[in-house]
Amino acid sequence: MRTRSTTAVLSSKFGSGHRRSQAVGAILFTCLVSVTQLSRAQDEAAVNDARELLAQGLSAFNAGHFGEALDKYTRAFSIMKLPALAVHMARADVKLGRFVAAADLYQEATQLGDGVGVPTAQSRARGEAQVERSALLLRIPKLLIRVVGVDPKAVSVQVDGATFPSESYESGWLVDPGTHKVTASFGNQLQEQMAAMLEGEARELRFTFEASPTPKQKDARQPVQSGNPTNGGTSTMRTAAWAGFGVGGAGLLVSGITGLLALSSRHRADSTQCNLEPRGSNCDQNALDRYGTYRTIAGVSFYTGLVGVITGTALYFGEPAQKKTRDARVHVLPWLGLESAGVEGRF
Repeated sequence: MRTRSTTAVLSSKFGSGHRRSQAVGAILFTCLVSVTQLSRAQDEAAVNDARELLAQGLSAFNAGHFGEALDKYTRAFSIMKLPALAVHMARADVKLGRFVAAADLYQEATQLGDGVGVPTAQSRARGEAQVERSALLLRIPKLLIRVVGVDPKAVSVQVDGATFPSESYESGWLVDPGTHKVTASFGNQLQEQMAAMLEGEARELRFTFEASPTPKQKDARQPVQSGNPTNGGTSTMRTAAWAGFGVGGAGLLVSGITGLLALSSRHRADSTQCNLEPRGSNCDQNALDRYGTYRTIAGVSFYTGLVGVITGTALYFGEPAQKKTRDARVHVLPWLGLESAGVEGRF
């Protein structure tokens, strides 16, 4: 009798425009809350507010206005934390695509006590929360992270601005369906990927980073100081080798040029029908003199250049093997033709 009279009093406070929705809320509220206990635990005005918010939330949910329904349920839940109200909030979240938040609310509902609610109604709500959460977990997408090149714990990952815990990289992190922005950073290296997640999908994103050198590695990369006797000897050998190549190249070049000039002088002397031995009176004496001079210079230059190239080659290949790595692409090759000679190289 007390329950019926209390419901009548609560319903009489609202106008005729709200009577239907308030009546539905009053009936549901009476089923969920023990009025006898309620009168001892909470203020009657707060209870009336919660009943009105619940009725408005049910009306909005049935009309397809899930955002408004969630707002009403949330405000009612802030007044009385009952398992049944948590279940209503979770159902609204599911309709809005907020699967992760809904799963958390279902979990919270299973852990809430009866409070001022009717024990049978709250027990039924906890059972529904457990069943609906199990079904929802099969629909929630899972995002996995794979880090390559560095320690995964040293990489910071964020999903839509929220930190992705490193202990969940391999096991996966639950996200709502839709497109998510995933960023991963290691030192000054930053990478970004977009992940469009479908219901029930499990996707792995791969991030590859280059490990930063340790201080010892950095020191190892620095060149040895000139005071090191081994490096000094190698540097001297290399200098002498390149000097030999320079002298040899110059000698062969001069030999080639003077050889051409000697051939040209001989050709001019021959054009005057002059026999070289003995010299005729119609010989071009200047051409003969130039021929002799150029031939001598060409011969001396050729042998000088050849000696220089051989010396430089011997010094170069006599250098320690570990010092040649940077110069492995350097090649010097002398050449000699019928009427010319020289040196060519690739650096």
